[in-house]
Amino acid sequence: QQPHVMKASGVKEELIREINQALGGWPPKDGGIERAMELVDDSLVNKLTVSGTPEECRRKAKMYEDAGAKCPSLMIISPSVEAVIDAFSPGRR
Repeated sequence: QQPHVMKASGVKEELIREINQALGGWPPKDGGIERAMELVDDSLVNKLTVSGTPEECRRKAKMYEDAGAKCPSLMIISPSVEAVIDAFSPGRR
């Protein structure tokens, strides 16, 4: 969905093309997300996201901050928004 982010993160052009072809554009064609998911392994997810336990997420977000990120954007996919707020509250760091 975000080929420019993948490219800036060092994902190989060939894989970016394969994922885009599997998606069939945006919005994806029917079954496109499922086909694209088959091309995305855990190492790619870890390269492009802050995901995992609260401690892992805080540690990885700090890595982005230390590398110069000024405005991280959180997309909350947890069923508990409060848990995410608690995990990233300043007192928790």
